[in-house]
Amino acid sequence: MNSSSGRPISVQWVAMIVAITATCGYVGIARAVQDLYPFSSYTMYAGVHGTWASRLVARPKDGIAREIKNFDHWQCQDELPAEANRTCAVGEGFRIDYMEAATMQYVNSFHNQAPGDQEVDLVRRVWQFDAQGVPLPAQNCIRRHCRAQRIADDNGGQR
Repeated sequence: MNSSSGRPISVQWVAMIVAITATCGYVGIARAVQDLYPFSSYTMYAGVHGTWASRLVARPKDGIAREIKNFDHWQCQDELPAEANRTCAVGEGFRIDYMEAATMQYVNSFHNQAPGDQEVDLVRRVWQFDAQGVPLPAQNCIRRHCRAQRIADDNGGQR
């Protein structure tokens, strides 16, 4: 017996079974290996999201948070290990670990150079939400007291 597409029904069933088997196989492998390319369990969408998010920023004496890469010649109280990416927030939260490791590597890369001329705090800025999802004021948790040099941009000003 033929279907409306002109193919025998048995070919349609075989195609459907192959598609279902392939999908189930992909899902099974992805669940087993988590996020090993080319498989992904898409945990960024399926996981329980925390109540906070954070990132590292530089805060000079004027109190305005700036990008850490806007400074060089970092010298901190002691060398910052990559494991220093801990948070001052409580509970489950979000941070991008590889970005924080790269930031810490950048700061630590200046340890053999003369220190900058400005006092700068390396700060973890934490954004949180209460139980109803209302944003709370951002926290600035000082990670280290440092000295750094502000970098001039292409126009001669400071960024």
